[in-house]
Amino acid sequence: MPYTAMQALLDPTAPSGWRWYNTGEHLSDLSDQAIDVIVDHAPQRLDPLSQIIVFRHGGAVSRIQDAETAFSNREAAYLLHPLAAWLSPEDDERHIAWVRKLVGAMEPFKTGGVYLNFTPDEHERVLDGYGADKYARLAALKERYDPANMFRFNHNVQPVAAASSI
Repeated sequence: MPYTAMQALLDPTAPSGWRWYNTGEHLSDLSDQAIDVIVDHAPQRLDPLSQIIVFRHGGAVSRIQDAETAFSNREAAYLLHPLAAWLSPEDDERHIAWVRKLVGAMEPFKTGGVYLNFTPDEHERVLDGYGADKYARLAALKERYDPANMFRFNHNVQPVAAASSI
């Protein structure tokens, strides 16, 4: 299958014109209490594509040492992925608030790390995605290979010179 065809497989689940807000929060476990919080925060009175997805981690992902790759939080047992989807800009606040309220309620179960592919492009969340040590190593690589920060879109790691001014 051509790569472009594979990349388009999920396109029907993200119709043009819809608005989206989501995050990917790593969880240390999925206790009965965590499940109760998820159930209590199920999307009610939201547009029908809003959902809560929980991914199981472990296996091969957890067998690689965290420092070996840029992908972090390998020890997390689960990933919480609340996804709000809606049509009207007037509903922005309500849908975004739902995701943020769920994420806040899940605080006791989170590792503090995030999965950046599912997370808004906010600089502090980029730091949560990599951790301080790994971010510093990536910023040094960015300084060496992209000091002008040409590749700065989608969860930017800033070159050392820029990162030190944060």
